[in-house]
Amino acid sequence: MQTEQASQRKSFELRIASLNQIVAEQKTQIAQLNEQLTAAAQQVQQLAMTAVSSTGV
Repeated sequence: MQTEQASQRKSFELRIASLNQIVAEQKTQIAQLNEQLTAAAQQVQQLAMTAVSSTGV
C-alpha cells in the first residue's frame, strides 16, 4: 500500500514538474508575442500616418 502511494506521489510530482515547465515556456512565448504585437501596432500606426499625410488630409 505504501509503495503504491509513493509511486503515485512520484508520478504526481513528475506531472507537476512537467506542467510547470509548460507554464514557463508559455510565459516566454506570451512575452515574445506581446513584443511582436507591439511592433505590429507601431507599424500600423506609422502606415496610417503615412496614408493620411499622403492624401493631404
